[in-house]
Amino acid sequence: MAYIIALLVSFVVTGCGTQFGDIPSSHAKHITDTRSIHVQFDKHQSNLTPEHKKAITQFIGKNYHGQMIRLIGHSENGGSSQYNYILSYQRAEAVKEHLKIINISPGKIDTKGYGTSRSQAPGSILFNNRFVEINLVEETNEEEI
Repeated sequence: MAYIIALLVSFVVTGCGTQFGDIPSSHAKHITDTRSIHVQFDKHQSNLTPEHKKAITQFIGKNYHGQMIRLIGHSENGGSSQYNYILSYQRAEAVKEHLKIINISPGKIDTKGYGTSRSQAPGSILFNNRFVEINLVEETNEEEI
């Protein structure tokens, strides 16, 4: 069974907050950088495999230095809307639990589940819709801008 864990490192220009979920636009302009990883899940699953845990731990070890972490869960269109929202949130919560185990403060973690509403292939049951985005978000103070 193959698990795809795609490491995406992206630098975001100040003011481009749309990929970070529900960040108020007044706050989004202060985001200067993000690093992210996508963790893919099996169909109807929210448990982390040893491979997931290893990749998350390595990503955090290499990139985390106290910034906020935004976990955004997604799901394929394989059930009711309510089921998909719950599953996507459970996936994000599974990642959060692992982050807490590796000593990340829960106060630094924002968790959301979007079901199928922000899928990469809306209306599809494709594998690429079953993931959690782990975004490490650098922010600046207003005084620094």
